[in-house]
Amino acid sequence: MRTVILATTLALASAAATAAPIADTDRTFLTSEVQGATYEVGIAKLATQKATKPQIRAYSKKIVADHSTANPELMRLAKSKSVTAPTGMSTADSARYEILKGDSGTAFDKAYVDEITRINSDDKDSFKKEMSATKDPQIKAYVAKFTRMDAMHAKMGEALKPMVR
Repeated sequence: MRTVILATTLALASAAATAAPIADTDRTFLTSEVQGATYEVGIAKLATQKATKPQIRAYSKKIVADHSTANPELMRLAKSKSVTAPTGMSTADSARYEILKGDSGTAFDKAYVDEITRINSDDKDSFKKEMSATKDPQIKAYVAKFTRMDAMHAKMGEALKPMVR
């Protein structure tokens, strides 16, 4: 009987912890992160098809591969915080995607490298701000883990810039 009571108590405590309210800044961060990751993967997939330089194609494949691990983890985190994750890109990202989709050749290469390095810079700022603002240990752990991945992507993207100037 004690085992049943203990198990029930633990289950209730776990459910209460999962349903704990999330800070508005954390909700905004998770929502933006999901939309941004969708956009980043979308343009990286475009680059695997449209880039003229093999280095840009290889970089884009790396981004897609890394996000195939990161994005499901992000979705699980959002769900655990009762954040309804958006299913697509933001309106602004969709517009940028369509513009990039219309580019070709070296114009595409330059536009893609400029855009992906902008994204990485924005992510760095967003992650730094969220790390300072959040009190949530799970969100802090996510940010710490994927800050390293983003820094690697940023460094690789910056190395591509001289190729497209």
